[in-house]
Amino acid sequence: DGIKVGQGPGSICSTRRETGIGMPQVTAIHDCVKALSKDFSHIPVCADGGIVNHGDIPIAFASGAHSVMMGRMFAGTKEAPGETYKHSDGSVWKIYRGMGSREALNENSASRERYGASGAIFLPEGVTSHVAFQGPVEKVLIPCVLALRKSMRYVKAPNIKYLREKTAMRRITTAGLRESHPHDVQLA
Repeated sequence: DGIKVGQGPGSICSTRRETGIGMPQVTAIHDCVKALSKDFSHIPVCADGGIVNHGDIPIAFASGAHSVMMGRMFAGTKEAPGETYKHSDGSVWKIYRGMGSREALNENSASRERYGASGAIFLPEGVTSHVAFQGPVEKVLIPCVLALRKSMRYVKAPNIKYLREKTAMRRITTAGLRESHPHDVQLA
């Protein structure tokens, strides 16, 4: 058993825009873990969505998550579902669609049931997109693991449990976010 947390943070999700429901993923994880802490701390929390960069993985753990789901990060891999096609410029892409996309709702009864889509008229809560083909999943997974290890080393976390329970979190300003990325240079 466990709780999957995330209403709209995924890259192909439009739930927040379409329904006005959801909150930032770090806040959602923190609030759920806090709500479970007294009587239900044994129930694991999975961060479903919002993992955009490698550094988002340790942030999800530090927010209290026991695990993360990373759809978009793996969507372009050989092992992920979706058709692969070659663009006119020679680059290879994969189709990536959400369970709440119009296409999935038209084809899949489980998606229709999950999103309350009955009849001919329904409101999609996801999109169909295209992501660059990335090859085998190892090419994506290894940098994720290395980033998590480095992050844990920076905060002296010997394991993920420590990272979850002992890491101090701070809000970041817009200026702080800007300086967190390469800036004021022309990237080669």
